[in-house]
Formats: sequence, C-alpha cells, structure tokens
Amino acid sequence: MQHADYIYKVNAAFQARCAAENTPRSHLLSLRNAVAKELYEQEPLEVQNALKEALDTAHNELVAEYNELSTGLPSANPEDQAL
Repeated sequence: MQHADYIYKVNAAFQARCAAENTPRSHLLSLRNAVAKELYEQEPLEVQNALKEALDTAHNELVAEYNELSTGLPSANPEDQAL
C-alpha cells in the first residue's frame, strides 16, 4: 500500500465517522488522528513498516532541505526575498 492509498482510506473513514458522530469543528483534527491511528494499527506489520519508512524518508528530506536553506546565506533572488 502506498501513502496515497492510505490517505484515501483514512479520508473515507474520517468522513463516515464525522457524519455518524456529528463531530463539532473543534474536534475534527483529533478525530482524523484517531481514525488514522486506528486504521494504521489494523494494517499488517509489513504495511505499517512500509508506511513508516516512506514517511520517515519524506520527513528527513524536508528537514534536510530546511536545514540547508536556514543555514546558508540569504538568496540574492528578489523573488525569494519577497517570501
């Protein structure tokens, strides 16, 4: 199972729970996390490990990019400076 497949699975279960439980807006993030955790724990160990590895890799790449950009000199490109 790829990460994108898992997102669709979580979204579908989340939408169903929201409709069934009439969840207030202030609790939606908590409910989404609970649904994702429940579904993750139901997956076989191989799927859990594959998802974890893919997410760890993506996270590490983003952290490395952030660290590289935050420790270097400011960009001379005016478009970058406008951000």
